Amino acid sequence: MLTENQFEVLYLLNKEANLSQRDIAKKSGISLGLVNKVLKELRLLDMVDSDNRLTSIGAEKLSEYKVDNAIILAAGMS
Repeated sequence: MLTENQFEVLYLLNKEANLSQRDIAKKSGISLGLVNKVLKELRLLDMVDSDNRLTSIGAEKLSEYKVDNAIILAAGMS
């Protein structure tokens, strides 16, 4: 199970390649220090390589959170 911060970092790295830690911090709203910590955790889990690129393990883990279907319920005045 990914933490919210781990998910956010993986999502951004999947969306855009070659993001620096500073870029990730700006786009996610996570502090630079916490981004550094999260990237270290993700490297230990082999989800991110040393160049902050998503690995196949990271992509697979992220795909577990993919939404395949969405149901929209509309409520209004009857």
